[in-house]
Amino acid sequence: FLRTIPPDYIQAEVMADLVAYYGWSYVSVVATDEDYGRLGIEAFKQEVKSRN
Repeated sequence: FLRTIPPDYIQAEVMADLVAYYGWSYVSVVATDEDYGRLGIEAFKQEVKSRN
């Protein structure tokens, strides 16, 4: 089995990079209500908070 999607933490880093690059102060995120979606959103929130 090979995973073709990057791990949550890498996706979170790239999403946070986009937020920083464009200087956004508010973003909305849509995700599925299951482990993958919830953990991905949590990783994104942690990444953004760690940069402030």
